[in-house]
Amino acid sequence: MKHLSHLLTLVLLGLLSFDCENSQSTQSTIPETEINSIAAQQLDNRSIEFETLVAYEMYLQSFAKSLARTIDNQDVSHLLKQEIGKKFDGDNEVLWKSIKNHKFGDGILLKDLINKDLHRFNAMHSMNDIEQIPCLQIAFPYHFDDWDGTSPVLVAYTPLTTNDIDWKFVQAYDNKGNEYYLDAHKIPDAPVMVVSINERTDEEGNLKYGLVTNDLALSKAMYTGNEKLVSFEFSNDRDPFKGKPEVYFVIAGTNSTYDRSNKIDYPNANYINTLYTVNDVLFGRNEGTWGAFLGWALLEQDWTTQDYTINIISASVVEIRPETHWWGDDDDIMGTYDSMSMDHSTPFSPAAGVAECTFTY
Repeated sequence: MKHLSHLLTLVLLGLLSFDCENSQSTQSTIPETEINSIAAQQLDNRSIEFETLVAYEMYLQSFAKSLARTIDNQDVSHLLKQEIGKKFDGDNEVLWKSIKNHKFGDGILLKDLINKDLHRFNAMHSMNDIEQIPCLQIAFPYHFDDWDGTSPVLVAYTPLTTNDIDWKFVQAYDNKGNEYYLDAHKIPDAPVMVVSINERTDEEGNLKYGLVTNDLALSKAMYTGNEKLVSFEFSNDRDPFKGKPEVYFVIAGTNSTYDRSNKIDYPNANYINTLYTVNDVLFGRNEGTWGAFLGWALLEQDWTTQDYTINIISASVVEIRPETHWWGDDDDIMGTYDSMSMDHSTPFSPAAGVAECTFTY
């Protein structure tokens, strides 16, 4: 897989080494009919061809360049400040589909403003191309409150063809079309807008797994005689340019006869170095079906679904790992522990990776 990942990265770098929008003679090597056919498929079935991901990434690049120029229009920047600030999914972001038909005072739609800019600068892609990207969003991961909704800001786009933990830099553009390379693992010092794929909604734009827009208590379940996750904390959210993390917890037993496991989503666990006290019941210890040992993992979701595998290695070891995809961008491990005895001390707080979880019973 590593060889393939390196090869795909080289292919992408070769495709992006020239300025797509200012080239008059270069044409896409991807047949339009093929792109349209593949783009119609659901992301969740994981049947995306690599060529389609390359196309999506190039579309995001064109969108970022055009948006950076278009937000010079204060009507546009004021609209984005207002709509992004609504935090419809709990993060500073807005789905493109929900604002694209906004009509300004002169009667022009937002999507038409973007399309006019694309044509003006001889872009290789149109708004119709860009809108093939599922769950397309405009986000403002950091320093949103520092932006006055008027001043120009850089607009970046997230790579799609490499796993986010392997990113070295993220490309961004200003309102003059100048290109910048931002450290992918460092929070930018100034406000940066990002175009990307929303990971908190399904294909229809509906919020997934009970996402809410405020920091309510994550859970209030507490019972005696049960294995409980008391609290957790993580020191790195892995991909700052994607905004707040989509965190979930998985626990599994070593009894291969029953293959017991449980998963809990934590959509409001949005910040690093923050102790989240949840007191969630994981399972009844008196069931006798989980085995003598447990494995657990705290993960961060990438793409639109949670993909992980559970592998019982022995009577004392069970591994929980992100499913590996050939195009990269697997879910990220924040912490994992493969052999936690059912007779562990209580409270038990093992540190693993960049996460620490506390258990009791």
